[in-house]
Amino acid sequence: MGKILAITNQKGGVGKTTTAINVAAALAASDLRVLVIDSDPQGNATTGMGATKSPERPSLYQVLLGGAEIADGIAGEVAGFLVARRLSSELEILNFAVESEWRCCGIGAKLLGAALQWAQTFLATQAILEVRASNLSALRFYANHKFEVVGRRPRYYTAPVEDALLLTAPLA
Repeated sequence: MGKILAITNQKGGVGKTTTAINVAAALAASDLRVLVIDSDPQGNATTGMGATKSPERPSLYQVLLGGAEIADGIAGEVAGFLVARRLSSELEILNFAVESEWRCCGIGAKLLGAALQWAQTFLATQAILEVRASNLSALRFYANHKFEVVGRRPRYYTAPVEDALLLTAPLA
């Protein structure tokens, strides 16, 4: 089970945001999953981690005070996402999806391209991932990006139970 680390202090200007950002970065660099929740009205952790604050979207602080709905504060239109990690000399793609209405628009290629570019920073030799054996559109997408099927993991997925195909792509 995960651990929760809260950095709090009633006094301002004591380094809470800087500490939170740096601890999160260090944990993420150690291949740990990290979620930073910025409940400060100023939202400096948000911008400090490279995200853009939107004046149209209420902050978590406004949600907590009851001035906005949580869906308005954290739900935006997400066209796609890719989660990857460094695994020794490999890039492992853990989760990758593009919303159906946004497919065939180049979003998946851009997300994959960004991940492969990141892999170059640590000299990854290959990218690896698993995909449902029945996901033909994903298999075509990966084949177009030089991934090849190199193995099968029986009954890897649940709901429904299905085999996963292991794919790799050379990066060197």
